[in-house]
Amino acid sequence: MTMATSLRSEIGSYLIITTAALLIWFWAAGETREQKTINCTIEFVAPDSKAWIIEPSLHTFNMSVEGSRLAIQRLETLAQEGLTYTVVAEVGEQIVDIAQALHDDPEFKATGAALLSIDRPQATPLIDQLITMELSVTPSLPGVQTVEAQPRVEPSSVTLTLPSRLQSQFPNIQIQAFLDQNVSSQLSEDVPHQLDIPPRLLPVALSNIEHVSIEPALVKLSFTIRSQIRELTLDTPVNVQLQGPWEDQNDFLVELETDRLRDVTVIADAELIRQIESGEATVIAIVHLKSRDKQNIVNGTGQAEKPVSFFMAIVEDVGYPVQVTINGSDVPPMISLRVTARPSQPAGE
Repeated sequence: MTMATSLRSEIGSYLIITTAALLIWFWAAGETREQKTINCTIEFVAPDSKAWIIEPSLHTFNMSVEGSRLAIQRLETLAQEGLTYTVVAEVGEQIVDIAQALHDDPEFKATGAALLSIDRPQATPLIDQLITMELSVTPSLPGVQTVEAQPRVEPSSVTLTLPSRLQSQFPNIQIQAFLDQNVSSQLSEDVPHQLDIPPRLLPVALSNIEHVSIEPALVKLSFTIRSQIRELTLDTPVNVQLQGPWEDQNDFLVELETDRLRDVTVIADAELIRQIESGEATVIAIVHLKSRDKQNIVNGTGQAEKPVSFFMAIVEDVGYPVQVTINGSDVPPMISLRVTARPSQPAGE
């Protein structure tokens, strides 16, 4: 036997032995049974993902499985890639049997592994549907008086998308074209303005909820500022004055038990606020009292207090009605009164 022939014989024997070893290894890998615990996450999906919301959408669990080494390896690979489960497209909570979901999953079956147990065998995802609402957009320009009776908004309506459950939780949903006062205070008066602003959703709490959106994202607000509105909290009390028919002044004596109001905030045209600040204008509270009111108080059948009828800023003997809040409330304050009948005057005096 030549050396070449001997070498070929040795190589052939080596290949046969190697091939046999690999076949035995593959056979052992396919036949040797083992158990293992694998961590896995299943994702819940809807038939139409754009129209449905699932919360929570993921369910993580540990599963104890048995199978050949290859089956376990295939299952580990599948667990790393993640499993999916399609829920029924119905609003409400659904109960998902995880073991049954795995048994019905073709990819899980294909691994050849057997499921022994699950530490979290049940999931209860909440299914909700996304709905759309067409809502009108209302202009809101606090701190501004406009030339137009109603500033123009384009488009005049927007589409609101939200989970259906929120419709009953928030029955009075509104959309505003809201112009922040910090922005409007920088704009010129008597000049047409057009601004692109994001629609404001009310109640504001809705804006912070996931899956709530408005389309389009911007609306155009067109307006002309006539004057700016400012607020001023007065340092000095506001005097209360009575107003009523002069002809009964000889019949009744009216005394104010509440003759001054404190913590008054005036809301008015910026120029009028400037005049109040400079002392050129004085704010007063007016209480209107009819003769019948006075008589009823004297007779004990009337209430001895009346609300402020209105507030005025007096500039050079001219009165301008102003809006007022007291301690943050716009409810007219009650003024306590004391009314007594004057003695009748003898005839001829």
